[in-house]
Amino acid sequence: MLLDFCYMTTISMVIPTINEIDGMKIIMPQIKKEWVDEILIIDGGSTDGTVEEAKKQGYSVIHQKSKGLGDAYKLGIEAAKSDYILFFSPDGNHIPQDIPRMIEKINQGYDLVQINRFGKTSNSEDPGPITGFGNRMFTFLVNVFFGGRLGDTLDGFKIIKKEVLLDLKI
Repeated sequence: MLLDFCYMTTISMVIPTINEIDGMKIIMPQIKKEWVDEILIIDGGSTDGTVEEAKKQGYSVIHQKSKGLGDAYKLGIEAAKSDYILFFSPDGNHIPQDIPRMIEKINQGYDLVQINRFGKTSNSEDPGPITGFGNRMFTFLVNVFFGGRLGDTLDGFKIIKKEVLLDLKI
């Protein structure tokens, strides 16, 4: 159950898209607008009706001038007006029903909450065993070298305090 956390802080959802019409029609209606304060679609040049569908559903759309996921995240961070930023992809790999649980963790005082695709009850959509092994190995190395306890360093489904992101100066 979602706590009254949304009244204590604000959350912007940043959703990078490029030709995600299926996700806009199937995944996005599962997201309850009361979970967050704003939803920003950052579009990288869709030609399949993604932008039109996003506007039809009432979402704000920002058009990327440069290409790439990093630029989409940067634009979303700059445009977000909230204390926290939730990064989400409508490609089917992220489960909207996880969002309230993530918000509850933020309510407990965490600056960052990230979904782990490699947990006991998770299912990774890695394209093959080599990619899956590489993702797990990279996560292991990050934890060893930086003293972390992360389960998945490469998945983009996370919520993070905007102030922390800005302090990183990425």
